Amino acid sequence: PPVQEEDENICWPMLGSGEIDIFEHHSDGGPDHYAARAIKSTGGCGDGDWQALMLVQAAKLDEYHDYSVEWVGEDLVFRLDEKEVYRLQGEADKLPEPFFAILNFAKINDSPMTRTWTMEVDWVKHETWK
Repeated sequence: PPVQEEDENICWPMLGSGEIDIFEHHSDGGPDHYAARAIKSTGGCGDGDWQALMLVQAAKLDEYHDYSVEWVGEDLVFRLDEKEVYRLQGEADKLPEPFFAILNFAKINDSPMTRTWTMEVDWVKHETWK
């Protein structure tokens, strides 16, 4: 998880601390790719399967795009520029906890930064249906 609060007693990624990545850039696909995924719990604290529920998608990352995820029945539907690119069938019901959005760069090692990174966000929209 990006931040663990002092009062949290549920370890990641167990039920109650799920994660959905609408857009995550990492090295799996190279410089013009991103990952859309949910992190699958394997039943252990700190032991998530990052690959099983992941799509690595090509996109020109120096251009603006619309990235989205939507709960559709029991499915999670990922879209790039309003076109469905990935569907996790039956996975939405496995994530019953409330979610929140974060926009960040996640640096996962101690390697020095060799250049400046920039993330430009034009807009963010969140909707809830009951």
